Amino acid sequence: CVAAPAADLVEQQQPLTLLHPPGRTEHRRQALERGVDDRRRTEPQIQPWSFTAGISAVPGTATDRATMYREADAALAFGKKHGRTCVLVFEPERHGSPGSERSEAGRAALVAQVAAAGALKTVFQPIYDLSTGRARGFEALSRPLPGSGFADATDLFTAAEAFGRTVELDLASLTTSIAAFARLGLPGSLTLNLSPRSLESDQFSVHALVKLLQRHAVDPARVVLELTEREAVEDMDRLIRAVDSCRAAGMRVAADDVGAGNAGLRLLSQIRFDIVKIDLSLIHGGAVRATSQEVVQTLKDLADRWEALVIAEGIETVEQLQFVRSLGIRAGQGYLLGIPSDSPSTDPVDLGGLVRADLSTPQQSVTDAANAAARSVPCGHARRQRAADRGSARAGLRRHSAEGVNAADLLRRVRDRVGATGGQGHGHVHQLVDGHDRGHQGRLRRGD
Repeated sequence: CVAAPAADLVEQQQPLTLLHPPGRTEHRRQALERGVDDRRRTEPQIQPWSFTAGISAVPGTATDRATMYREADAALAFGKKHGRTCVLVFEPERHGSPGSERSEAGRAALVAQVAAAGALKTVFQPIYDLSTGRARGFEALSRPLPGSGFADATDLFTAAEAFGRTVELDLASLTTSIAAFARLGLPGSLTLNLSPRSLESDQFSVHALVKLLQRHAVDPARVVLELTEREAVEDMDRLIRAVDSCRAAGMRVAADDVGAGNAGLRLLSQIRFDIVKIDLSLIHGGAVRATSQEVVQTLKDLADRWEALVIAEGIETVEQLQFVRSLGIRAGQGYLLGIPSDSPSTDPVDLGGLVRADLSTPQQSVTDAANAAARSVPCGHARRQRAADRGSARAGLRRHSAEGVNAADLLRRVRDRVGATGGQGHGHVHQLVDGHDRGHQGRLRRGD
C-alpha cells in the first residue's frame, strides 16, 4: 500500500495505488467512498478537491498483474473523464479493453447491428401539467440493450453520428418506442426524439410512420416529434416539407433544448413549432439568476405569440418548479416530478404538497437517509445516460419519502454534499436517485 497525505495528493494530482487482500469488491468500493466522505467533513480547509478511484478485482478478466493494473487504470480514467469524485469497478463493456480502442469499422458495424436488430430498450419520462399535476404525456428515451457493445445511449448515439448511422438508429428507436408505448397503454401524448437529419432523409417516410402508428393503435394526433439541431441541416426546404407533412398527418412538432447554446435557434427561425422545450440549463439558472430569468421569459413570450406550448425541462428542485410556474409555464418534466422508467407511474403529482413539504423540512443538516443514499450507489459520469440497475436507488428514494424525508430536499442536500468539489461533482446527485447519472440533453436525450 502506497499512501500520501491528502493535501499533497490534491496539490500534485498524484495517483495512489492500493493493493487489497482478497475480499468483496463492492465492500472495498463502499469503504473508499466512506473514507472520502469522512475526509471531506474533517478537513474542509483543503477543499475544493476530488477523489476518483478505479478498481480491478481477482477473480475477474485479468490474468496477470499488469493487466489488472491496466483495468483499474481504465476504470480510473473513465471516472476522471466523466465527472470525477467517484469509485468505479472495472467493467469491460463500459470502460473498454485496457490499452486498446475498438476499431472504427467495428463500432460502425455494431451501430448497424443495434439498428437492424432493434436492440434497444425504451424508458418513458412523464411530462406534467403544472397546474393540475396530471401527466400530459410521456417522452420515449432509447437505451442500448446489455451486450450490444455500447455502455449507454450517449456512447451509442455519438457513434451513430460519427459513422453516419443516425437515420438507421432513429428509425429503429421509433419502432421500439411506439411498440413499448402501446404495450404499456400509457395515456396522453407520446414524444419521440428525432434528428432533423432523419426527417430530411430519403429513408424517412411519413406514410410509413403513420402505418406503424396504426399497426399499434396509436393515434397520430397523440404523437409529438421532438427535433434537436445537433447535426447541420443539409436541406432546410426539404426538412420544412417533411415537418409540414407530419403536421398534416395529425402529429405535432416540438423544438428541443431551446436555449442550449445555438441549439434550436435556427430551427425556431425557420419552422413553426407546436411545442417549445426550454433547456434545463436555463431552468436551473432561472431559479437563481436574473439574466436567465429574462431569457426564459422572452422565450415564453415568443412561444405564446406563436400559440405554442412551453415545456420546462430538467425541473429538479422546488425552487425551479416555483420559478417556471411563476412565469405561467404550463408543462414541465424533470427528476423532481418523475424519473424515466420502463413502467412509469400515471398518477398525478401533488405539486402543492411538494412545495409545502419543502418549506417544512429542516435545511441545516444532511440526513442519515441522504448519507445512506450517497454511500450505497456507485457514482458515474456527470450528465450522461442513466443506464442500468436503477431499481434499488429508486426504491431507496421511495423509502426515504415514506419516512418523511422530502425528495426535493434530499436531492438538494445530497447535491450540496457530493458537489463540494469545486463544481466537478455536478450531476452526481441524479445518479444517487436513479442508479446512474443524467444524460446529455437534446440529441442524446433519446437515451436519457
